[in-house]
Amino acid sequence: MFKVLKFRFCIGLFCLAAIPFTKAQQLSPLKNKVYYSVEDALTENLQARQLNLRDQELLHIPNNVELLEQLQFLNLMRNDITFCSEALFNLSNLETLNLKLNGITVLPDNIGNLKKLIHLNISANKLKSLPNTIGNLKDLKVLYLSLNALTTLPTSIGQCKNLTDLDLQNNHISYLPSSFKELQNLKLLDLSHNQLYELDNSWIASAQLERLNLEDNVLNWLPESFGNLTGLKTLNLSNNQLKVLPESLVHCEQLELLILSNNKLTHLPKHLNRLKSLSTLTALHNNFSEKEKQRIKNALPNCNVYF
Repeated sequence: MFKVLKFRFCIGLFCLAAIPFTKAQQLSPLKNKVYYSVEDALTENLQARQLNLRDQELLHIPNNVELLEQLQFLNLMRNDITFCSEALFNLSNLETLNLKLNGITVLPDNIGNLKKLIHLNISANKLKSLPNTIGNLKDLKVLYLSLNALTTLPTSIGQCKNLTDLDLQNNHISYLPSSFKELQNLKLLDLSHNQLYELDNSWIASAQLERLNLEDNVLNWLPESFGNLTGLKTLNLSNNQLKVLPESLVHCEQLELLILSNNKLTHLPKHLNRLKSLSTLTALHNNFSEKEKQRIKNALPNCNVYF
């Protein structure tokens, strides 16, 4: 089984250890050996599957990497790469690609050639947009795009129907395309530290979603469709402009952690007692009356409530 780093509200620095990597891969012979230079791999094993070029002060992706046609795992994290060379997109067997902490400004259309990609990390670069060809990555399950300068996502993102983990924190996203609702397999979604001001009713209706972070946006209302997120366990809405929450929120009966701090709320939904799984409610710095605070505590007798 792969060991995958569990998603939290702040995913933090994505390191090599965060990429699925089995003990069997570490211990097995030449077939699964990890190489640390293209030259070593070409000399010893043209069938190399794993190449780790992390922290090597590379200015560009080596052109001869395309000769490693069986490559499945490529880590280029924390280099000085500013563009993606054509050679990268000839690696048709690539499943995991880590480009985090470089200076990449444009992701070429050719990214769509990597049709076997499952894990893609482009966090902490300088991307302002994504190409429409991102929708060609039908097998993609994990996509990390935090710490860029994205303002939205292409409509084609809805074609990445196998996505389970999507990290978009710390961008400039102000709206999401309507196709976002097609991501029905999402379990972990981080949109914190963006500029979202509204979410329409068609936004998302995935009963698979377990963790949702919308912290530090400019949301002033939420759609009733939030009640469709029946699998939700963790929800962070802190640091927004919310004055009211949708009554449908009480349909999220698996909710365990709800963070509402630093909003403008004066009351919470009527039937809070339906949230029987809720163990922690943090609602600091809102506008609740003492009467409303007491009502909330009475409705949630088994929940740790913080005002």
